[in-house]
Amino acid sequence: MWKWLLSIGIILGLITAFLLKAHIDQIESQQSSIQLLKLKEGVSLSTGDVIDNVSILAYINFPEKFSSMQNTILAGNQESVDWIYGKRVNQDVPAGELLQYKFFSDAPETRFAEQIDKDKRAITIPVSQTSSVANFVAPGSRVDIIATMTFKDKTDADNEALEVTKTLLQNIRVIAVGNTISRQNYLKNQAGGYGTVTLEVTPIQAEILVFAMDKGAGQLTLLLRNPSNSKETDIPSVSWEELKKTGSKN
Repeated sequence: MWKWLLSIGIILGLITAFLLKAHIDQIESQQSSIQLLKLKEGVSLSTGDVIDNVSILAYINFPEKFSSMQNTILAGNQESVDWIYGKRVNQDVPAGELLQYKFFSDAPETRFAEQIDKDKRAITIPVSQTSSVANFVAPGSRVDIIATMTFKDKTDADNEALEVTKTLLQNIRVIAVGNTISRQNYLKNQAGGYGTVTLEVTPIQAEILVFAMDKGAGQLTLLLRNPSNSKETDIPSVSWEELKKTGSKN
């Protein structure tokens, strides 16, 4: 009988020792972990958003061996929360993402101007809902630009002014609509529409646009392209004379 009781005692002792060790290991693991700051699941940020609600923040623990991450990712403490409050993000941040210092920096490479190709320029033109394809032109879209212009031979007083509609530029990248530079923000604010678009163009293309607008071309019209279509073709201009010819053929 006493042997049986001794065996039970030994088994219970082993179980107790195992549970005690597991508990100690857990405490040691917690003590040797680092805590980092992240966005809560289901909460994302768009370029330009301001951190004005700390309830969207959460903490996550990592083993001590990942301590080097603290050089680039905000630590999970009140000091980081106070530092991040009121700051604006310079890029889209997905839900649940660890919050990195670079998301809030104002380094030149994160500014809007750095999105422009080094050999190109940004130019903003006015648009309406009609001329921007019902505001479906978004950041990243590719467009053609057409305009109706009036020409008159100054050396011939009797010559009537000639009106033509012409494709000015083809396959131009849109880098902003209104003050929205990301597609995520565009989708969020689409209902409000916009009155301008910013285009990425060469210096010569910029001159064409400025000349057309300055010489009374009226509102420039954007033609939205399929993203896979980058082909540029020769497109003849259209005038009343051309339309009359087309009508006579029909």
